[in-house]
Amino acid sequence: SEAGYALSKLYLQPGGVAESGTNAETLWNNIIEQSATHAFWALNLKAHYLLQQGALQQGGEHLQKGIEAFRKAIEVDADCGHCWFGLGYCYSKLRQNTAAQKSLLRAIELIPDHDVIETTLAEVERRLTLFDESLLRFKMVLSRSPDDLVALKGVTDSCIAVAYRWITIGWSRGAAIMMMEGIENSERGLTLCKSEDERNVFNVLFGALALFSNNLTPLDL
Repeated sequence: SEAGYALSKLYLQPGGVAESGTNAETLWNNIIEQSATHAFWALNLKAHYLLQQGALQQGGEHLQKGIEAFRKAIEVDADCGHCWFGLGYCYSKLRQNTAAQKSLLRAIELIPDHDVIETTLAEVERRLTLFDESLLRFKMVLSRSPDDLVALKGVTDSCIAVAYRWITIGWSRGAAIMMMEGIENSERGLTLCKSEDERNVFNVLFGALALFSNNLTPLDL
């Protein structure tokens, strides 16, 4: 097992994934077939490799295979938080949001206060229109990591969604509170952006917030 682990890691050295990933996957499959219970590391490495390839290539086939591999790994070790996160991440990339939420909630139970898991789950909750839960979760990440751009974008997105909800039911003051919070976070995000793409994302959000202000009166603000 140790030799197989070392060999598969060599296959996946930076620059060698494209050429050697298939060789590593074949090695993992052979070990898994012989003894899945004693080859948890092979299941885990295979699943994370497939997740990585699916994310890089936007490939549904890789992500679906990753889901299968993570499930098998979880059958061996149901308390592997990173496996639950990988499973939830694959589901989220495939927009299978309900399944993603279930897996990511389990991951958070096993690995509390993990910013990446929290932001991934918060984004899934936002897609499920669980805006209050999403907003709270993004804020929790910001309380630990104030410069987290993903969380800043998430808070801003969620503020827009909640503001829209308040506008539709006629609570302009509540919408104004959410709008101001969204503006504050989008402005902070803009100051922290390091690339033009990041700045474009926050500029779009800022523009959406500006549109909301047209629906509010000075008394609301």
